[in-house]
Amino acid sequence: MELGSTSTSPSNLHQRMEGHGLTVVLSEHGESDNYSETGKSCLSHVHSHRGLIFVIISTIFMALQAVIVSLLKDDINSSQVVSLRFGLILFMTLPAAVGKGVPLTATRQEFKFLMLRSFCGTVAMVLKYFAYQNMRVGDATAVFFGAPAVTGLLGRIFLKEPFHILEGFTIIMTIAGVLIIAQPPFLFASAASVADSENSLAGIIAAVGCMVMAATTIVILRVMGKRNIEPFKTMLYYAVVASILSGCLVPLNGEWVLPQCGLDRYLLIALGVLGFLGQALWTYALTLENAIYASILRTNEVVFAFLFEFLFLGVRPNLLSGIGTALIIIASLLLSAKQIYQARKSQENQQNVSKEAPKDNADDDEDDVVDELM
Repeated sequence: MELGSTSTSPSNLHQRMEGHGLTVVLSEHGESDNYSETGKSCLSHVHSHRGLIFVIISTIFMALQAVIVSLLKDDINSSQVVSLRFGLILFMTLPAAVGKGVPLTATRQEFKFLMLRSFCGTVAMVLKYFAYQNMRVGDATAVFFGAPAVTGLLGRIFLKEPFHILEGFTIIMTIAGVLIIAQPPFLFASAASVADSENSLAGIIAAVGCMVMAATTIVILRVMGKRNIEPFKTMLYYAVVASILSGCLVPLNGEWVLPQCGLDRYLLIALGVLGFLGQALWTYALTLENAIYASILRTNEVVFAFLFEFLFLGVRPNLLSGIGTALIIIASLLLSAKQIYQARKSQENQQNVSKEAPKDNADDDEDDVVDELM
């Protein structure tokens, strides 16, 4: 009897198997749900910081362009390179804009900002390419990134963006890094002979001018982003104005030449493609990120510029350049860490508010009942 009581009947065994099977299925579904939630969390995290990701990708493309411009310096002057580059960008931007249904016409207010952005951007680009062809790529790129200091001030003045102690500290670090990398003779007398041999005065002046115009362009783009002006429309107008204006500037910097068959033409095509992708990502990123954060994060282009210059041109950065680059990277990481911290804190606050909301509603209902009884 005891044996019979401990034995398992087929029906009981079947029920137990079903029970175990049900348990396994539930466990599998639980693990699947956990994986799904983890995946959603990762995607949500990436999406919330997509502006930063676009800035980094854009910096890689921009650094590659710098090396290409330097490779073309003996054959094509900087203004013609800019004109041809934007001609290719226009060729790629127009179909994309039409395909997305972006209206090509603009209101008077939009047209004003589009023209202002295009003019400042074109001048900055011509000066930038001139500097690339008259300085070492890494040094020129470093000088450009004094722009965050100007951007922060302009953003505070015209956009009323926050400007706290950390922002000021990272800007000081960035400027110090730029000066150490550029090694101007008035600060580094021992490096004067090296700097003078590879970095012309005209190139340095062009780099500083590019820095100021780039900062102005960033602030204008930020305003345009708040006005919901389509990025493709911005690029389209920019490409038209830049290709025409830079073409008019060619006689000031040489003469028009026909690019040689082979490597020169391939490099120009690559320059146009990288310019289109880099500018599209950068323009879109500025509609998502604070102007000063995007500008300082983009200083990582200095790192990529030195890396690509070493890989493709065989130019080795010296110790001082490494120290300056490290300062710029640290400044970027500090701002990125602050933004991530603020995003997490904001999410926590939203969760706390959502948890308190039902309680507040219940209190309101109770007050309504009391009012009715009164």
